[in-house]
Amino acid sequence: MFTPLEHWFTILLNTPVLILISYATFRLIEKPAMQHTESVSKWLRKLIFTKRGALEESL
Repeated sequence: MFTPLEHWFTILLNTPVLILISYATFRLIEKPAMQHTESVSKWLRKLIFTKRGALEESL
């Protein structure tokens, strides 16, 4: 177990590391995905409606 001083020292040392990891994952994973959401949604809608239209024509 940690003493109270060791506990807070560990927290203070880990906080900047966690912030850097969080920032990196946002910039490298989440932000690019959010920027491409609209184009992927348009592509999926086009794909779905194209298949749906082909199905309706065959009936």
